[in-house]
Amino acid sequence: MLTVLVLTALATRIGRLRHERVRAQLTGVAILGYGALFTITAWQALRGQSLIHPDAATWTALAATAVLTALAALIVTVAHRNEPGRRAETVMPRELALRRKAAHRNGLARGETRAPRRLPG
Repeated sequence: MLTVLVLTALATRIGRLRHERVRAQLTGVAILGYGALFTITAWQALRGQSLIHPDAATWTALAATAVLTALAALIVTVAHRNEPGRRAETVMPRELALRRKAAHRNGLARGETRAPRRLPG
């Protein structure tokens, strides 16, 4: 819940977080990271280790979890930036309405914005 609130607050300042899909995927990454941290803590307890004095294996697991979580968050944000359909999302509603009117005037079917190509022959 806290992750959702923080991402929503940051969405006003960071453009990549404005899309709800990105925030949902980043929330999923945070959930997986928290689950891994819980698992590491349980593993540490089962081995009878002190919580505040972890051994090298625990530090390695914590470092791997931190790196993989950060990498997954980076992949989510970069993958969304490179989506091919991103340009269509940025079309303003007024421009979309003008395209529909022009298509209607030109006798195109609903959803088409230009005439289909004619095959040579």
